[in-house]
Amino acid sequence: MVRASALSGYRELVEELGGRAEPLLERFRIPASAMSEPQGFLSYSALIRLLEQTAQELDCKDFGLRLSTRQDLGILGPLGVAVRNCETLGEAMQCASRYMFVHSPAISFTPHAAEQSDRVLLVFQILLDKSVGPSAQVTELSIGLVARIIAMLTQEAAPLVGVRFRHLRCSPAASYRAHFGAPVSFGSDVSAVEFDASKLALRIQDASLQLRELAEDYLELRHADPHTPFSIRVR
Repeated sequence: MVRASALSGYRELVEELGGRAEPLLERFRIPASAMSEPQGFLSYSALIRLLEQTAQELDCKDFGLRLSTRQDLGILGPLGVAVRNCETLGEAMQCASRYMFVHSPAISFTPHAAEQSDRVLLVFQILLDKSVGPSAQVTELSIGLVARIIAMLTQEAAPLVGVRFRHLRCSPAASYRAHFGAPVSFGSDVSAVEFDASKLALRIQDASLQLRELAEDYLELRHADPHTPFSIRVR
């Protein structure tokens, strides 16, 4: 599952491209009410198929990238509050990685060391047990959104040095250059954003330790880590 807020901006973008959102949503059994109930949840595999079909029917190969420009930290709800109020970019990445299951247990964003010792990768993974077919659009949406969030948290002081996608290029190269402002490679081992490790120490302006603690307390109390044994979660 994934928070319905993952579809923020979807209807507006579809209509701008000359389509209708409701028939597409209905095809994948996503209730139209999900668009106005961002606290609800929908199937992550349905989201993957919806975005792929939408890009195909509207002949918009960069649909996922375009949708990412209409979203921000707000789609993460209380997790977004915790991330926004971390002291540094490195802490924000660790916080997002730790609690990403609150937004969706079907995905992860995990910091990894890059091949070059002075660089860091933030790797995106889809954790579903079974194959759901092509997932380029949801991957580009996710990577595009995390690039926007990093820019927002650091006031664009942490420019990307690279972007990697496991899938092959599906949009014009100009679309990727305009969105990321960094070299983009395809057919990679991972899908990730890459930046200088020194940027992890960048301080997030106007961060509030009190708000962060309140948000993390809420996440701990209301959302059980899916890796916790089931008997403990019930107790």
